[in-house]
Amino acid sequence: MPHPIEKTKRKHIALSKRQKEHLQNRSNQLGISLKHQITDAMKAELLRSEHQTRDGKLFVSDNDTVSYPFSPPEDLFLRFKARAKNLNLELKELFQIAIEHYLAEEPRSNDSELREVIRREIRQVSFEQSGPQISLYHFDEIPCGPTKEATEECAQPIFLPAQWALDKGIQNGDWEVNVRGDSMKGVGICDGDTLYMRPIYGLRPRFGTVTLVCCELDNGRFESTIKHWCRDETGRACLLDGDMKPAKLPFGVVNLHPLAVKIAHFKKSK
Repeated sequence: MPHPIEKTKRKHIALSKRQKEHLQNRSNQLGISLKHQITDAMKAELLRSEHQTRDGKLFVSDNDTVSYPFSPPEDLFLRFKARAKNLNLELKELFQIAIEHYLAEEPRSNDSELREVIRREIRQVSFEQSGPQISLYHFDEIPCGPTKEATEECAQPIFLPAQWALDKGIQNGDWEVNVRGDSMKGVGICDGDTLYMRPIYGLRPRFGTVTLVCCELDNGRFESTIKHWCRDETGRACLLDGDMKPAKLPFGVVNLHPLAVKIAHFKKSK
């Protein structure tokens, strides 16, 4: 089994009681842990302009806060800490600004709607259960094309120990994808690594999320890539690589279709 990416020592961040309550509600609705939500909020904040971050301070209050234990990836924490210093903000202020921006982007589906989409779209795998397990789809190569076709034509069903998977936020129906190429090396995702990803079935990824994206070409073909899902100044979807630079896309792209978002990352075994 690949080794997980290195984490920092556990820290405690200050969240307002309101922020923690809203994060917990989203966790209950969408099955995304508080840890993953805070990590996504940090990544998204690093992609915002300095002006957007400074404006976010207007909505943050130090009153009525609670302490939450959190162990972010080392590289992410160091970049986040450097941004706070550059903007002359306390680290706890930047954390709360990031959470405020994250909460401002409302989820587009509740849990019951998401379950119904999954029931309609995903091909169920039958198996003789021998101990607690969960079922996933494994892709040797990054899948191309719409979600249903990609799953049916390219995926192989695999099974993981339930407790091991759930401890890492992995659920039934998630995807195991082998990474090819080093375009995301800037955020530690390298050739040969393994990503566990959650299909989103037409939903919109959060700003800055590592996303498996299907590029629809003008010749009717599809090519897929893993990049940061973002929006430009006009609000149009755009992709950034691991160095937060505009991604190199295939010639003739006419549309971008987000297929799945990153849940867990494991480094290639040495």
